[in-house]
Amino acid sequence: MHVITHRRLLDFSRQYADAVVPIDVWYRLMKAHRFADGHELRAMFGTVDFVNEYAVFDIGGTKYRIVAAMRYSTATNMGRCYIKHVFTHAEYDGWSAGQRKKKRRR
Repeated sequence: MHVITHRRLLDFSRQYADAVVPIDVWYRLMKAHRFADGHELRAMFGTVDFVNEYAVFDIGGTKYRIVAAMRYSTATNMGRCYIKHVFTHAEYDGWSAGQRKKKRRR
């Protein structure tokens, strides 16, 4: 997968030193694999959740979350993972509450 943008991960890692290793492991796994759909993604990352149009990854146990929009791979496309947010658990709780409200309004 092509991970866009790696900078968000690096910036977050500078803020939270204990996030460096788990984020790096996640990044390397994403780069090394091609995922055709959410089922393949869940096979690799068992704790991934799907919230509206985003995949939400637990990082570092449950201390951190990576929220990404996925464009799965095809025969002619390696796939893309667009990093939208990197949160602490508490920050994620606030964001996800807003997403649930958004879903109810539709």
